Amino acid sequence: MAASMEEDVTSLRPESWLIHRAKSCLKTDGCAAKAWLITARTLFPQNFDIKFEAYEVEKNARNIKLAAKDLQEMLSSFKEEPRLNQELQAVSDALQAEGADPKTALYKDIFSALPAETQRQMLLSVISQKQDVLHQCKATLLILRRFPDLVPDTGVNLAESLLSAEKHAHFHTALNCYRKYLVHDLLPIMLNCKEASLAHKQLYKWLQKSIEFYISYITQPPPLDAGLSSPDMMSPTKKLTMSFSGKRLQAIQGLAEKDSHIPRPWQTLFDIVTATGQQLGWEIGDFFMKTSREAQWQEILLLHNKCQQSDHSGLHRQLLYCTLILLLQCIHDYQTRMDSGLFTGSSNHLESIALMEGFKADGDEGRVHGPKHKKLKVESTIPQIHSNSNIPDSNVLMQNMLTAFKCWELLHVDSLEKDFKKLHSHLKAETWAWLKMFEVDMLMYQGSYREAVNLLLVQKQDSKLRTNLQLASCYFCQGNLAKCCDVVLGILGDMAFSDVSTPSQLQEIVHSGRGRHMNLLRCTSSEIMPYCLHMLLACCKEKAFSPSSNDDMALGHMLVLLQYDWPKHEALLLQAVEKIKAQGCFTYNLFFNYIINIDILEEFAYIKSHDGGKLNLDILPTSTKLIAQQRTVTRGVNKGVKEDFRLTMEKQVARSEENIEALIREFLANERELLQENLL
Repeated sequence: MAASMEEDVTSLRPESWLIHRAKSCLKTDGCAAKAWLITARTLFPQNFDIKFEAYEVEKNARNIKLAAKDLQEMLSSFKEEPRLNQELQAVSDALQAEGADPKTALYKDIFSALPAETQRQMLLSVISQKQDVLHQCKATLLILRRFPDLVPDTGVNLAESLLSAEKHAHFHTALNCYRKYLVHDLLPIMLNCKEASLAHKQLYKWLQKSIEFYISYITQPPPLDAGLSSPDMMSPTKKLTMSFSGKRLQAIQGLAEKDSHIPRPWQTLFDIVTATGQQLGWEIGDFFMKTSREAQWQEILLLHNKCQQSDHSGLHRQLLYCTLILLLQCIHDYQTRMDSGLFTGSSNHLESIALMEGFKADGDEGRVHGPKHKKLKVESTIPQIHSNSNIPDSNVLMQNMLTAFKCWELLHVDSLEKDFKKLHSHLKAETWAWLKMFEVDMLMYQGSYREAVNLLLVQKQDSKLRTNLQLASCYFCQGNLAKCCDVVLGILGDMAFSDVSTPSQLQEIVHSGRGRHMNLLRCTSSEIMPYCLHMLLACCKEKAFSPSSNDDMALGHMLVLLQYDWPKHEALLLQAVEKIKAQGCFTYNLFFNYIINIDILEEFAYIKSHDGGKLNLDILPTSTKLIAQQRTVTRGVNKGVKEDFRLTMEKQVARSEENIEALIREFLANERELLQENLL
């Protein structure tokens, strides 16, 4: 065995034999090992294996300076050696690593000991060996951070490579690995490089890509799958799925979970816009640092005035992009407060908020719903928005909504509309469901109910309840009472009785004074039921008091509904009684089925009496009426009918303590078709 080993050693070439001798001494006598390597280097100064072994010895001995010196010599003479390239890659990987294990720290120390020019050559060599765009990107980012002078050429080339790779990967979303490395990792380095003089066309292209990425990241729907991704970098062609347990996790295709997290996406986007603006000569200042929406809007107005006084394209573009970013942030903040589950992945949307048309008080003149104005041309058409104490930070919510609305209108003026529509198309904003939800609210705010209905009917929302509430409100404001009734009955039919508590404060949705009113309505049973019942009541009121109609059925339905939350609508009862007196008669055979309110019963008992006018009230149930018709009539007076009316009224008074909500629900369930037919 020993003879065989000796024979193997003697067959080695001289330089390999010297390396073997050095290795054999290394474990027992480090000095002897170094001596053998010095001899080897003297005899064979151009041998790579000897130089690499000397480097390994110094590296393992943690002789940083000597190891760095050996690495530098090899880099200048043996650039094509595979083992050297592997070692350079190991150094590059260590520089990118976040950990601080001994091996990583050793490589970082060796790199730091290299002269700057050697560091540069080393990293460029690593980049040249990369075939995969993402790995090339990581290495390039490393060198750009250390050598900003490479940004104009190397940085721009990498940006174009990433965009090309993204295009050929055929992603259907901006949330992919190539876009993330471009806008989150590469662009900040390039934009903050004072030495770089970047073309304006490229800057605008990169800015659009950044906006699309960050807005998609901030507003993306939560993942549906519960799968776990690999901890390593994924193939760009694989879609990432993440576990979800009540906490929002963003997914970027082609990246592992740990690489997909962006701590402050809005601030990062603001930084990119600001840095891009500086490259373009914009004067953004502290625009994105302002906490007041009004202060930001005033900045926009000042910029708009400058644009009107100058035809400088840079000012025009600055106004376009700054207004767009403010619009998107306001809408995001607004929608987050309107539906906390929209962007966080909450499984239910019952705590969402809907912007709804308000109602006029019964005593106010005019129609109960708002005017049908397409645009806000005069101050009187601007509605007042009302909230209640159950909605936290409602002032902030409304400020975001109104600022977004003003930004939207500004972006649609003649000087900006064309460019805004191009940008809107480039960002694929037509696919953003949350933006469509805002457009619905904005159209309702404008009084453009037909357009709002069209948008509500085609959009797909998680919050079906919010959609249906707004549909009903718009139908009502259009005067389409039948469709309004149909949607409202559907909403109430889906609501479990046990969910409903005591009647809400209806003064929250009924307002006095001129002009339109709108309400922020929480999508909870305690607020939905009062609003929906009031809407049905208003529909019946419209039909009952229409000048061209003499509809006792609508009037009767109205009497049933106004019992809810009595005596809020006592004035409406008095109007109904006056109408009946003017007619001299009233027919509603469902009266004793559903009317149990003692005040209403007393009012009708009075107008049936001699003192009240002896009005002809045909309100007995049909079965009682048929029995009465079979009785003998004496001296022209149907005494049996009078007695039946008295007895029925007494029985009805005994029911006055019944649960009014249960009664109303029974009425809506049993008479649904009758209600719909009556409102056609």
